[in-house]
Amino acid sequence: MKLCVLGSGSKGQAVYVQAGHTRILFDAGFSARQLKRRLQDRGIAISDLHAVVLSHEHTDHVAGLRVLGPRLPVYATAGTFRVLKDRYDFWATETIVAGQTCELGDLSFTPMSVSHDAQEPVAFVLEDGMTRVAIVTDLGVVTRSVRHGLDDLDLAVVEANHDLDMLLNGPYPWDLKQRIKGNHGHLSNAQAAQLIAAIVHPGLKKVMLAHLSQQNNLPGLARDEVQMAIDGSGCHLTVCSQDAPTAMMDLK
Repeated sequence: MKLCVLGSGSKGQAVYVQAGHTRILFDAGFSARQLKRRLQDRGIAISDLHAVVLSHEHTDHVAGLRVLGPRLPVYATAGTFRVLKDRYDFWATETIVAGQTCELGDLSFTPMSVSHDAQEPVAFVLEDGMTRVAIVTDLGVVTRSVRHGLDDLDLAVVEANHDLDMLLNGPYPWDLKQRIKGNHGHLSNAQAAQLIAAIVHPGLKKVMLAHLSQQNNLPGLARDEVQMAIDGSGCHLTVCSQDAPTAMMDLK
């Protein structure tokens, strides 16, 4: 399996995954032009994609559907499609259900219900027969089912949205601060570190911190908080950027 986070933050999220001959985009939160450029930066043509899989309906995860929706099969939960059906045109839709594994070419993925202020949001565990990867962003609390779904990973993409002190002392109105730090909002650096400490094991090769707030977090703060959770494990930590794709990870 190969994986590249094309960008992750409050202004857009997209993760490219390749398994065998299958090329999938998990979330499409940038314009088609941006997605094309970011894919080209990693040697991928947008025409190579086989499908788009959505975690939920928020704009920073679906903005590219205006162009991709009429061209590619789109996979999402029924709740997500209910919100999006009047916004976008779709060529083909496939409804996914939390807890039910979906086979898509050489890749299988299992959606997991998460706690977020969307209609039917999910995170994902991906497998290709050799590698097991999770993409876990946009959740306010780690439920027991999410935690147990993340055993035996080779790579984890995990949200570290905000530093709690920066959020509470920042310029956002109080109701927005409450939403972000609430059970249907986003994980803080400390919550991300707690989750990663719970799932770290000798086979976990890499953790990628995603969905950092540009207003309420700093890459160094996120890195320092989470690094303590994996010290001594041999696991490598990367902080994803909103503005540029990561390197292409080849998970052999």
